[in-house]
Amino acid sequence: MNRLTLGVLRVGDTELALEADALREVIRTDTPLAPLPLAPAWSLGSLLVRGQPLPAIDLGRLLALPASVAADADPDTVGNLMAILQHRGRRIAMRVSAVTDVLSVTPAQLHDLDSGHHRHALIPQTVTHESLDRPAYRLDLEALFALDGMAAVHDVPSAPPEAPRAATETTETTETTETTETTKTTEPPADTSWLHIECERLPLAVATEAVQEVARCGALTPPSLTVPGYLGEVSLHAATLPLFDPRVLIGLPARREPPSHLVVITGDRGRVALAVDRVIALGASADGQRQPLAPGAPYSELVVGTLGTRGNGAETLILAADRLLDLADVDALARLHQALNAQPAARRQRERQRFAFVHFDCGTPYTARLETLAGVEAAPRERAPTADETFLGTWRWHGQSVSLVDLGRLLGHAPAGDDAQLLIADSGQGLVGFLVAAARGIEYIEAPVESHVTRWRGDAKPGVGAVEAAKQLVAIGEGDERRLLSLICLRTLARHLQAAAADRTRPGLTAAERATAGRQRQALTSPASSASTASTASAAYLGG
Repeated sequence: MNRLTLGVLRVGDTELALEADALREVIRTDTPLAPLPLAPAWSLGSLLVRGQPLPAIDLGRLLALPASVAADADPDTVGNLMAILQHRGRRIAMRVSAVTDVLSVTPAQLHDLDSGHHRHALIPQTVTHESLDRPAYRLDLEALFALDGMAAVHDVPSAPPEAPRAATETTETTETTETTETTKTTEPPADTSWLHIECERLPLAVATEAVQEVARCGALTPPSLTVPGYLGEVSLHAATLPLFDPRVLIGLPARREPPSHLVVITGDRGRVALAVDRVIALGASADGQRQPLAPGAPYSELVVGTLGTRGNGAETLILAADRLLDLADVDALARLHQALNAQPAARRQRERQRFAFVHFDCGTPYTARLETLAGVEAAPRERAPTADETFLGTWRWHGQSVSLVDLGRLLGHAPAGDDAQLLIADSGQGLVGFLVAAARGIEYIEAPVESHVTRWRGDAKPGVGAVEAAKQLVAIGEGDERRLLSLICLRTLARHLQAAAADRTRPGLTAAERATAGRQRQALTSPASSASTASTASAAYLGG
């Protein structure tokens, strides 16, 4: 179904909607306007915007709307605000009271106004939406720009932007690995348009090109995973989205109250929602307004600069949407919900299946599919030595050789103790036994077969190490019975470990190749390198 993205402006007590891509920015101006000769009564004259003249109109007077701006209202939301519109190569400014929303609507939410009066040519439709207390009027831009007496300026090709700053590259090297990790940051274009939002008095700015919608936040389904900043699931247009607290994501204390609104951030691999309280403004940054972060600022890498201060004196922090969607936890949940939302809403009765999972402790709680295990045993007291240092040794089990691995050490946790247990996985090339602190039990979940969705960490970041490649995020069930589980596939991990061991012992390797293989083995099994990607906040996929 085709959807239309509309920006909603308030003029007095009336809300007006127009195509969001025509709304270039909303600015506050206290500079006097130059009257236009022989102009209609709704013309305000011309103002200067970054040195360029721009005709301005009083939209409320044009539409014969009563003025109702309270004298003591919040200066951040009402006053001499100008919404700058661009349509078919022409620009004008309109005086408005506030920017209230960004909506994504369907054709069914647009209702024609059946009237022969000429004034309805400007507002041919009303808009209904769950985020609106009452209908908004859709402003017809063709009719607006075609009005007699409407003065507008034509777009002038702007000067080519300055060459972007050289990307910042950071290289991290350890003695145990030759892997080079490079992070590149590209400066946003100078003419970037920003959506200014507030999260418990914290002003944030997000590039409007990454924003799909602003909507009221409905009922929240509590999270079934412990992930920093993850508040749970929220429903929007018959789809579910993962909702995150931007305060936590940028390194600040969590919000204290439930959010009233959400901002939908969209990317190539899915969508996520940010919990916010209101929209402050929309527009490009003024010359010199955008500044880099001060050294030592207490924020995460998601904050890439500031856009000046708001009325309460707080700096507006620029939140990088691309970096947000690159976070492993955020990306995993976005992709998972995208797959879930792609499934049909109306479902017939389908075959159900009983899914089984093993929960175990290995420094932190982990989960694996029961079907990936060949057996669970007490840790063997005796073991035969092995030439490859990846494995602790070998053990005979039902006539087969089992290569032993300390999973806790592999994941960067404490080694398994004397009372450890052994989870045995068949890689297809042999058996590998993983020593864990304790196997806590088996959980059975019965759900429709088609409700089972799996996403692998390696799908999002190809070329990751064996541990990362073995992590999964799984959704099972529907509606209120849906479960999200973070897993580690021991069968996949066993396959990677055995393949690496086989490469190192392959005949004909030169001394240099054996040295490289040794460094790769250390990178694979070193607690430091494994722990660098681990997070104890969640289980195997999102932290293991």
